[in-house]
Amino acid sequence: MPEPFEVLTMGRIGVDLYPQQVGVGLDEVESFGKYLGGSASNVAVAAARYGRLTAVITRTGDDPFGTFLHRALRGYGVDDRSSPRCRACPRR
Repeated sequence: MPEPFEVLTMGRIGVDLYPQQVGVGLDEVESFGKYLGGSASNVAVAAARYGRLTAVITRTGDDPFGTFLHRALRGYGVDDRSSPRCRACPRR
């Protein structure tokens, strides 16, 4: 029998984009970095870093953003099996 999760989060996750240049206006930014974001993923990742068995419940688009989010969650040790991809989900 698998171990039960110690921390389970539910909510919106997303891709945060941050400029790679510091101290310049948006019109002068040349590149952006992409990062896992959203409160549900932030809490899940923090708990996983403390060694807790962690999972997140959410949905992602069935697109490159969704692929990035699932890889990032798994990379931080967060179980993403309860976060299905949705082809019909609106993308913003």
